[in-house]
Amino acid sequence: MLSESELSSPMNSFILRLLPVFLAATLNLHAEEPTDVSLVQLVATPERFDGKAVRVIGFLHLEPEGTALYLHSEDLIYTLVKNGVWVNPTADFKKKLSDRYVLIEGTFDARDHGHKGLWSGAIRDVTRATPWSPKAKKSKKKKDAVQGESEKTKTSLML
Repeated sequence: MLSESELSSPMNSFILRLLPVFLAATLNLHAEEPTDVSLVQLVATPERFDGKAVRVIGFLHLEPEGTALYLHSEDLIYTLVKNGVWVNPTADFKKKLSDRYVLIEGTFDARDHGHKGLWSGAIRDVTRATPWSPKAKKSKKKKDAVQGESEKTKTSLML
């Protein structure tokens, strides 16, 4: 045990002030960084990601008893629920995220299959949900070059 005079020394005082900062930094190192996965991976091998923080992109549909992330928008239209995962939305989920592609981060649960057990797993404890946009459209010059090559290919195939 340190005496009062030892605790008040400049070096010990400095160390005692840095200790909380060091502890906080150490605890943050243990926070799990989400793993980038595809919905195909989650659906095909759910046990591999069970309990892990994941980052995934898919088509999100929000509705009572049917909030889910699908591989494609057509999976929602044709009710292919096994091509999706249930999403436990947070209170701050915005309706504007519905029926569009989004990036979601949360914890994957392979045992939770959502309402009536229909989906291939669930994403709970969502920490991030943001709209996902397609890549910027190709420049006109690049697009014209691709079309020109396409025309050359068609012509050579006809010969």
